Amino acid sequence: MMIIITGQRNENFRIIRIFKLSVILLAILLSGCKENTNKARVTIGSYSTDRVTAFRVRADYAMDLDEDSGWAAVLNEAPPQTVDKPFRIRFEVESDTSFYRRQYSLQYRRNNEPWTYMDAHEFPYPSEASPTLSIVSCKAFFLGEKADDLIAVSIKTANKGAGISLSPVTPGWIPEPKAGASAEWEFALVIRRWADGPQLVKDGDRFSIRMVDHLGRPLSGPIPEFSVKVPKGHLGGTFVETPARIGPYENTKGELYFIMEPTETDNVFMMVKSTDGGQSWFEVDADNRPQISDLEGLGSVMSKDGIIHIAHQISEGVYHHAFATSDHPDSKDRWVVDSRLISSHEEPPTQTADITLRPDGSLVAVFAAGDQLQYSILEPKGEWSKAKYLNHKSTAGFTNPSLLCLPNGTIEMAYKSLDGKGWHRQLLTDNSLTQPQQFASNLGTSEDEMMAILPLVYLTEKETTIAVYRQSDGYLYLSYKSSGNTYSEPLIVSDRTVVTNAVDSDQAGADVVAWQDKIIISFIAEEDRDIYLTTISDFNQLPETKLIVPNIDGSWVRGNILYHLQNAPVYGVIYDAGSKGGSGYNKYLSLGIKNL
Repeated sequence: MMIIITGQRNENFRIIRIFKLSVILLAILLSGCKENTNKARVTIGSYSTDRVTAFRVRADYAMDLDEDSGWAAVLNEAPPQTVDKPFRIRFEVESDTSFYRRQYSLQYRRNNEPWTYMDAHEFPYPSEASPTLSIVSCKAFFLGEKADDLIAVSIKTANKGAGISLSPVTPGWIPEPKAGASAEWEFALVIRRWADGPQLVKDGDRFSIRMVDHLGRPLSGPIPEFSVKVPKGHLGGTFVETPARIGPYENTKGELYFIMEPTETDNVFMMVKSTDGGQSWFEVDADNRPQISDLEGLGSVMSKDGIIHIAHQISEGVYHHAFATSDHPDSKDRWVVDSRLISSHEEPPTQTADITLRPDGSLVAVFAAGDQLQYSILEPKGEWSKAKYLNHKSTAGFTNPSLLCLPNGTIEMAYKSLDGKGWHRQLLTDNSLTQPQQFASNLGTSEDEMMAILPLVYLTEKETTIAVYRQSDGYLYLSYKSSGNTYSEPLIVSDRTVVTNAVDSDQAGADVVAWQDKIIISFIAEEDRDIYLTTISDFNQLPETKLIVPNIDGSWVRGNILYHLQNAPVYGVIYDAGSKGGSGYNKYLSLGIKNL
């Protein structure tokens, strides 16, 4: 005879049900847990009972969601994708016979790394983070826009899916009928060349993308697996916000070096290098990056023994960093000076600094201190001297220093007063200062016009110093000084207005270099944001301008004359082709001097 104690049995069942519900809730919490994008996340072991029946990659990023065209390949084929270029993938998903509300996410795997949840972060200007691969927005459709049955592999009833734009999850879906249905989901994605970390995606890296359900269980079925391409001349990353020189610098082997940041959301120092004439780039000595980051105001200069010296201003101090290229006899491709304090100071309205090198090996740095400018000198094997002011009669305050060392060791200084005037002084070899001389009067007073003076250049054959600057009418002008301390009257040198402070770049969108008796200027036109170039050899004639980089939304441009590359000498230019202040659009261009 079996005696059943009803109350006890019901209590046991209640405990079991509570335990099962707790397990399910724990699984949901684990699957939804937000961690750093760069870390693999916990997923539940078994596969989902829903499955992917097919996928298709969309090449035309601007194509309407339900147009059956613009595909990159046939069903279930994943062609290579280009870094920093958004693309789209459409999945057809088939449900099982379980009747409940579904919600899907994406995971990705790079090479043989663990699977990682894919978050939603904008490109090229993210608000929070810049992961290697993320879901981004797409103007061709809005989040949740209904998606028709374009793939049509499943034989189950087709429900409306959706387009996924800048969201880590799909809208909820309850299949109709209860016996099961199919729906399509199209995601807008991007793979970044540089991600927070910093992390670098290399040419040929392989990526896989899979769908997972709300419990973190992967859906079975075909998985997009593809390699990535890095276009020739593509750097990616983020420009440094400075009107001074940052490269590209060249050593005697023809290796190129450039200072930049990896992403807008990870503002650390990087020295990137190219050994193939600017076709491909990679970071060097990542383990020893300078400790002080926030690269908003810096200048740099390269010594004959292959050291790039950097003056770097942050809010309340200016620092000296130095990087030894492979030309250096002892330290090759290494950071050799890390965040050496030059001076503490009152926070300036705009961070700005420049540095130059004398023939005797001493360094001279000029930087903002409050609304004034200070300078400091580092003698060989010495310490940085106590900072001194460049004060004179103007009470408006000063900014935008540009330095140039003449062959005899005299330092040319050009800078701007906040009332829109351009000034010039010399720091003589005995470290005394000449009296200030005004060379421009219309450089603007608005915040957008804060940095109007380009890097100074010197024509060795003519023994002439050249100052190029943007006046408040938007055009570039040039003044020159052959002897004494007096500049010529301004000469207009651009045939169209030039952008200034594009996406908070704190500078006129232009660059200037000298070669033999020529001045070469590249600039970003205000009207179309394309890059133009002009070459000047006759100061009495308005030069012709030609388009060199069309169809971009340019923000920055920096260059140098390079002597050891193919077809040398060349004007090597690095420019931002439209990041809108974010990252991913830095590119390299080489222009033969003889053809300019």
